[in-house]
Amino acid sequence: MSKLYSKEMLDTLAEREFEVAVEFMNGDIEVGIFKYPKYHHRGGYALRPLTINEGGTYFSRSQVKRIVYLSNGLVYPKEKNGPHKILNMLDLNELVNKAGYEYL
Repeated sequence: MSKLYSKEMLDTLAEREFEVAVEFMNGDIEVGIFKYPKYHHRGGYALRPLTINEGGTYFSRSQVKRIVYLSNGLVYPKEKNGPHKILNMLDLNELVNKAGYEYL
């Protein structure tokens, strides 16, 4: 089993609110804007969907397997100064398709 994302890295991403694809430990994939939930003092994180007709997804740090920036396919590192990987366009497209979206 892979190592979890550090709280520091997820907090940094939540503060910046980037569009990402999140792959969860159970195999689900969601696309949205990574952020803190409305009441983030309770802990956890949220993905605000890119569409206006859907609710958000709320989750804990232990549920996240991989985070990928949608703009360039960069796999977000799990720790500060961690290794950076970039998905090729085919892999990024496949990830987005599994989440129910497609590139035009």
